[in-house]
Amino acid sequence: LATNNLTAKKQVFELLSALCVYSQEGYDRSLETLEFYKEKKCERYRLKVVVDELRNTKSVEYQTVLVTFVNCLIISALTTKERIRIRNEFIGLKVLEVFSHLRRECSKNGRETDLSEQLDVFDEQRYADEGQLTGPDGVDLNSHLDVFYAILRQ
Repeated sequence: LATNNLTAKKQVFELLSALCVYSQEGYDRSLETLEFYKEKKCERYRLKVVVDELRNTKSVEYQTVLVTFVNCLIISALTTKERIRIRNEFIGLKVLEVFSHLRRECSKNGRETDLSEQLDVFDEQRYADEGQLTGPDGVDLNSHLDVFYAILRQ
């Protein structure tokens, strides 16, 4: 991931996506990989690399792979709480702003793309998960992380 070779980075995220979907062990390994990379780069957040890559690349194909990975990471979590926790980690890193920018770029082209479909999947899953919660604004008040990320979003 620390390379300038876009093809290599794209393949890494495609593999991580496949691992997430394949099994729970693969999902755990994907998270471990992000944690290892975070520590190796002395970063503060494990998902920062994904959001930074989304923010900095101009390749629509690579953006699509990254958003697909975000969705795989979230959807493959076993419980609703875990899905919301992972999603909130991304939201805390301002991924919604990046997604808004990507949507504007997709709408400029005036056609439905794989990227816009993946962005829609993110929103649909988010609303479905938040609809299952009982707290105000979809925040699980029993989870200190969820409360923290809800405050951070505002």
